Formats: sequence, structure tokens, C-alpha cells
Amino acid sequence: PNGPNGPNGPNGPNGPNGPNGPDGLETNPAISATPVSVLPPSNSTTDPTDTADPTNPTDSKPLPASATHMFVYGSLRPDDNSGQSWTETFVRGFSVQKKASIGSACMYYDEYACVTLDGAADERVVGFVLAIPEDHSKWLEKLREADDIEGYNAEDPEDNGLYQRAVVWATQDETGTVVPAYVYHRTGTCKTSRRIWSGDWLDRSSQAQIKRNDKPPPVAPPLKANTAVGTVGT
Repeated sequence: PNGPNGPNGPNGPNGPNGPNGPDGLETNPAISATPVSVLPPSNSTTDPTDTADPTNPTDSKPLPASATHMFVYGSLRPDDNSGQSWTETFVRGFSVQKKASIGSACMYYDEYACVTLDGAADERVVGFVLAIPEDHSKWLEKLREADDIEGYNAEDPEDNGLYQRAVVWATQDETGTVVPAYVYHRTGTCKTSRRIWSGDWLDRSSQAQIKRNDKPPPVAPPLKANTAVGTVGT
């Protein structure tokens, strides 16, 4: 038992070089207190929070499962003018309030602002990104507040009202920085008869009457005079 290869020998299971000995954790990852898979490479210089190229909105990296920004486009945006009672209280406390936009999205006027994530790559919705990077607990409170306003049940996403919640890439106007952000969107519950082609909720009064998939009507040519009868032609 005390020989070189015995249970208590230097190479045995209980010896100093064995899997259960003092050096065993280095040679037997299966019993390591910290799984090897979560240890960062010793030569890594990548910031674990760097999930997107800040200048490339078509970044190929996968979206994270969660976010610390929120993209808002309707009654939750700081400059909303629809007169909702919750807007001012909700936006108060966000230390980051920056104009931004998201791609592959469409906006409709369905009593409230309605966004779907089924647009073409060049179709964008504009709004703001909101965040509280200095206070994560406050951020979580604001996220729950937004869930309540939008009728989103984070515990049971299938049991929701009008809106679902997803993570998308949001591009900030001023810097072009791309960040993952939560957005509330509709899936099959949005009336699509009134499309806001600019993607800006503040344009709803002038553009909401245009129907889905219809292009803005062409400008009619001026009427020509009918010289034969001396009246305007039709």
C-alpha cells in the first residue's frame, strides 16, 4: 500500500501526485472546486461584457439572454407626447437617456405604439435607450416597472397581454455604439392597418393612415387642358 504505485504511495490515488492528493486538482479537473470551463484563459484580453462591436450594427455575435439597456419608442420614451399618466414617473431616474434606433422592425399605430420585429433589414424604429449602469438594483426595479406597464409576465412569458419582451441590438444616434437592449414588441396582436413608415411614434399623426405594405401614393401629374372643348380633362 505504501509502494510507489500503491494506494498511499506517491503515484497512488491518495499519494501527493494522485488524483486525491494535494496536487490532484491540477491533474483531475473532474473534482476541481471550480469547473475548468468557466475559468478565463490566462492570455485572454477580452472584456466579458463586450458583446458587440460598438461601430457595427450587423455584428455577427449572438445576442445575450439579458440586457442592461432598454429600448423605448412609444409612451415610455422621454419625449412622448401622447399624454400617458406613467411616462414622466417611469423615465425619472434613468441616468442614460440617449436617442437610438433598432433594425428589422416596423411600427404601427394601434391605440398605443406597436412594434413588430419582422421588418426588412433597412426598416428601423427610432426611440431611446435607457439605462442605470451605476445601480443594478434600481435597474431591475425599472425593468419590473416597465413589465407592469406593458403587461409582461416575466415568470410566464406565454401568459401575457399585448406585448412580449426580447433582446435586440440598439444603435445610439450620437456615437453609433451598439448595445443589447430589451424591447417590448407584439406578435400577432397588432393591428397593422396604420403603418408609421418613418418608425417614429411622434410622426403618427401624419403617417399613420398609410396601410401596411402600401407604398406612399405617387404624386399625380398636373391636369392638362382639353383644348378641343376648352375644359379641363379628367
